[in-house]
Amino acid sequence: MGHLTGVAGAGVMGGGIALAAALAGSPVLVWSRRETTLRSCIDKCKKDLGRAVKKGWIDEVSADEAVARMQPVADVRELAAADLVIESVAEDLSVKTDVLTELDRVCDENTILSTNTSSISIDVLAGATRRPQNFLGTHFIYPAPIRPLVEVLTGTKTSEETVSRVRTRFEGWGKRCLVVEDGVSGPVVNRLFGVLAAEAMRLHESGAASADDIDAICELGFGHATGPLKSLDAVGLDVALASLENAYERTGQAVFEPPEILARMVSEGLLGRKSRKGFYEYPSTRERRAD
Repeated sequence: MGHLTGVAGAGVMGGGIALAAALAGSPVLVWSRRETTLRSCIDKCKKDLGRAVKKGWIDEVSADEAVARMQPVADVRELAAADLVIESVAEDLSVKTDVLTELDRVCDENTILSTNTSSISIDVLAGATRRPQNFLGTHFIYPAPIRPLVEVLTGTKTSEETVSRVRTRFEGWGKRCLVVEDGVSGPVVNRLFGVLAAEAMRLHESGAASADDIDAICELGFGHATGPLKSLDAVGLDVALASLENAYERTGQAVFEPPEILARMVSEGLLGRKSRKGFYEYPSTRERRAD
């Protein structure tokens, strides 16, 4: 538990990964190029912990200790103190490449760099660094503090020692690690969920059932904690589109072909929670207070 973890990126997933580490007793550095994003990330983690305390999921002392373990840093060079740095910025090749190149420059050569990607090739991203043997993918499942699974995605040059070190770290956080050869299948979670999500969107688009009804069938009929359309809104429809496109390109299987409704919604800026409208509408904090 004494190892220091760095997280580059303070969005929904980056903040969730940092909180997962902190709740497990691990100190974590959180960096973002934007100071406002960094502040929002820490504030959101505090609010999430506050709700968890109210629901009795965690006691107030443990929540305060978790917050204390999360240290926001404004300078990327401060991440050099960590022995594992997880990149979790936007699911965009150029953005990820820029950040990984910068991390590779400032971090010790023995530091493990990882990417929390759901669709981009591990080997392609490893090419942005000079340490392919110390590089892999760590695909956390949303919401990261709650879901007990992490997919460890290996590139063709990822060393066994790197995989072992990362598995030991995450198992210490209470996570189960599924090691996957990225070049063979890509993230398994995405492949499985992609089939369900794509069919759910096609059913909705055809008028066969409403978003509410489709999610209710999965929640009440299959026992899923959250229906597929709610999950897509939470993850981001742009991320979902990239993931399905990747699976379709890898396999050529029609089940992964992105439904027209998904591409259309993304082109219109309907991205789910982050745009406050997707398959559902999400009022702003001000609007909720007015209610």
